[in-house]
Amino acid sequence: AGACAGFFAGLIGGVYVDRCDRKRAMVAVDLLRAALVAFLALAGSFMPLNLYLLAFASVLVSGLGAIFDPAMAASLPELAGGKESRLQAIN
Repeated sequence: AGACAGFFAGLIGGVYVDRCDRKRAMVAVDLLRAALVAFLALAGSFMPLNLYLLAFASVLVSGLGAIFDPAMAASLPELAGGKESRLQAIN
């Protein structure tokens, strides 16, 4: 379920990232993923986690990763400052 969500979200994730601020997108995605994982930890301490909740969380985390990963890959040349030797080191 997570792999399928990553595939389908990846189809539009790269387009979305190209049209918005990469830094904001990465911060927003990381905050959403952290909130989701914190929710799972909190829910697991009060009730037993079922497969459907874990599958739903997997779909969301994988889908959000399809936005984060292209944003990170597109921001690497900016971090390298245009020098190819730095880009290889950053990768």
